[in-house]
Amino acid sequence: MTINIEKPVQGRSYTSNSVKLLKHMDRLINIQQKKSINPVMLHVSPINACNLTCSFCCFANREMKERLTLEQMKTCIYDFSKIGLSGVEFTGGGEPTLHPQFNEIVAYCNELGLKVGVCTNGAKLEKVK
Repeated sequence: MTINIEKPVQGRSYTSNSVKLLKHMDRLINIQQKKSINPVMLHVSPINACNLTCSFCCFANREMKERLTLEQMKTCIYDFSKIGLSGVEFTGGGEPTLHPQFNEIVAYCNELGLKVGVCTNGAKLEKVK
């Protein structure tokens, strides 16, 4: 079987499995050829606070006051964007949309041309622009 890396696999992938790797064949070939490796996605946990108390949550005993500053997130995202980052997913041990500067960091990602994803419980989506 021959895979054409000029035409990445199209479609949607919603799971964390090896199928997603097929969308980045150029990067896999770089790894095989021991060339430079560029990140595809950066996962950022902006805040540990959560507005729900789900019984199944594995983060139940987290420190609820911990959060990254806007400057910390911008620096990290900028640095990774300079080495080929494609997108940022906001996730973590809390609800990312509760970060007081969440809209600002999403706007910053958009300015850098990055794709943005959010792993959220959806309860506060009305505040997201």
